[in-house]
Amino acid sequence: MEAAGPTWGDAGDPDSFAGFIARVMDDPQSYARSSPADRAEVFRRMNLLMTMAQTEWQGRLRDNPGLVPKPPTKLRVTPEY
Repeated sequence: MEAAGPTWGDAGDPDSFAGFIARVMDDPQSYARSSPADRAEVFRRMNLLMTMAQTEWQGRLRDNPGLVPKPPTKLRVTPEY
């Protein structure tokens, strides 16, 4: 979400990623069986989430020491960065 929010852009801007997704949702190849109303609702929700990520989620949570607990364990599976 940290990177996706700024790259989403504005849904009304045809050059933004949001504009691209809006165009794909009009005539999707993968989701052709879904109804236009369902696709519009999915886009509405995604747009709300991305707008919130742009405006309300400033700063990285991972940069706050102690915010994400790391209790002692015998096995820990973590992603490799």
